[in-house]
Amino acid sequence: MSAVLEAGAEAGVKVMLNYVHPSSAGKIHYQFNMGDSTLVFDPHEVRVHDGRARDWDLETDALALVRSPAPDIDYYDEDEAKRVYWPQTVAMLKELTGADHVVMFNGVARTEGENPRSARAPARNPHVDFNEASYHIFACEALGEEEAERRLKGRFMGVNIWRPIKTVEATPLALCQSSTVAPEDLIQGMLAKAKGEPLSPVQGYNLAHNPAHRWWYFPRLKPDEALVFKICDSDHSRSQWTPHTAIDDPTVRAGAPPRESYECRAICFWNP
Repeated sequence: MSAVLEAGAEAGVKVMLNYVHPSSAGKIHYQFNMGDSTLVFDPHEVRVHDGRARDWDLETDALALVRSPAPDIDYYDEDEAKRVYWPQTVAMLKELTGADHVVMFNGVARTEGENPRSARAPARNPHVDFNEASYHIFACEALGEEEAERRLKGRFMGVNIWRPIKTVEATPLALCQSSTVAPEDLIQGMLAKAKGEPLSPVQGYNLAHNPAHRWWYFPRLKPDEALVFKICDSDHSRSQWTPHTAIDDPTVRAGAPPRESYECRAICFWNP
């Protein structure tokens, strides 16, 4: 694999990505044991560009790099993350998007180091977490059916918020520019926690290869930097569907600490 490429907007690295073959439609993605998944993988080498070389706007790019202080908490403690970090994230999202109401859900810490408590390993295939129908399910769970039905009549947007626990060197997150993703690249599949577990009522997408895809990452992302990216937008004229995956950065120094990160999901609502 290459080292850092030319400077400027084209700076980046070459990596292998575990795309899926289009025949993976309807296959099962086991979240806690990818080895059991029935997906048909189709690896391709791609160039991942340096996202720090340009500015990003959530509305036009479906991606934003937000600089905001991170609370000094134990992100591996789910209750503490919900109590302290989630309210701060709600305030940040309201300021970033202008949304009237924000619902948080589904937080998870990830590391490839010694696994503390409920942390998961980084996800290593390009995917979009959920389809639009899944956000209706999450809204009903968070708000109750009556309140969810009212809010879902207005515009709503599903986003992921990805933040380092420590400065990320190994296994950074790469994101595909949504404007380069064609609808037929998104292969809808089923989700389950592990083999033998019931299928989840929610569904998401895995990504099939398209040479038009343009990938980005943010080297040495720090805890006071967060990536906010769109998973869906009920206003279909706007950018959405941001595939993402962990990558192996070939420029990372030997002995770099394992990645530690925290991600959570949110639904931003605008009053109907």
